[in-house]
Amino acid sequence: MLAQSKMAFGAQGRLVTIAASVLAFGLIATGCTQTPSQAKDSDQVHTIVRVIDGGTVLANVSGIETTIRLSNVDTPAPAAKKQPAECLGAEAAAFTKTLLAPGDVIKLEYDVNRLNPLGQTLAGVYKGGKLVNAQIAAGGYGVAVTYEPNDRFYDSVNKAEQNAKKASKGLYGKVAKCTVASRVADAVAQLNALDPKIPSSYSEVEKALEKVNKVIDQAKAKAVELRLLDSTGDIVSRAIWDARKSTDEPVITAAVKRATDIADNLSAKQASIIRAQKAAEARAKAAAEAREEARQEARDKAKAKAKAEAAAEKKADEAKAKAEAKAKAEAKKKAEEAKKKAEEAKKKAALEKKKAAEALKKKAEELKKKQG
Repeated sequence: MLAQSKMAFGAQGRLVTIAASVLAFGLIATGCTQTPSQAKDSDQVHTIVRVIDGGTVLANVSGIETTIRLSNVDTPAPAAKKQPAECLGAEAAAFTKTLLAPGDVIKLEYDVNRLNPLGQTLAGVYKGGKLVNAQIAAGGYGVAVTYEPNDRFYDSVNKAEQNAKKASKGLYGKVAKCTVASRVADAVAQLNALDPKIPSSYSEVEKALEKVNKVIDQAKAKAVELRLLDSTGDIVSRAIWDARKSTDEPVITAAVKRATDIADNLSAKQASIIRAQKAAEARAKAAAEAREEARQEARDKAKAKAKAEAAAEKKADEAKAKAEAKAKAEAKKKAEEAKKKAEEAKKKAALEKKKAAEALKKKAEELKKKQG
């Protein structure tokens, strides 16, 4: 595979070189910048030795094993040394193997430059009259690219790629989680799966809000990863994203907007529940205070009543005692007066008895005197 960091997108969606000096150096180093005798070479018959990766084969060319890089099509690279495989890198290689098997007869056609900076031969590979470069793109395992000035096979590859795009094949489909389509679909699906229904309890709202925010964060992170393909992705993924982003970004944005609206509604419900709880707590506190105030008032009244009753009872006791004392004093006085009267009557009676006795005695003496 050609070093991916050397390419950038042109105004028409093609890839153009931004490292002309490196390309020039590679061409000078290989000693070939033009394809000699192109018509003659295209008439020769060659055979496939093996498929190296999705866009590179080893072929027997005029008795010499030659590495052929299929022109104007770029495929994801399989794992190599410490480099992980690009998305569908192994699948792309496997697909190309279904098109080109060892021993297959091929024809090669060339463009302006025969070699790339890696010393690989750049060519259109034909088998049975069909351009394999375009067949790879038609299967969804390659994207149309140009490495100026070579663009001879671009239109055929691009047309095949557009058909794969419409059919959602390979890199344009969802055959693996790593494809742009799958990554977009996964992010959107998670967002659209969020339930807009607002729970009634605070704990359920809090749980739902946590879930929604987590999904939104994950989706935004995936969106950032996709947008970074514009500057950091491999050529294939960058090309796929460049072709899809005009339709995918609005879909992601709409899904994030929907999820954000759900989060806002949950936050509003959470705030409403908190306000309601605070209001209920305030009412409960006021009611408790009112009850306590009423109880305290009742206690104060009861205390005052008890005090009044005690005072009244004391006053009654005092009045009773006073009345009893008065009655006793009056009774004593009456008794004393009665006693005194009785004594006086007794004395009077005694005196009268004495007087009567004396009078009787006197009468007796007078009678005796008269008789005598």
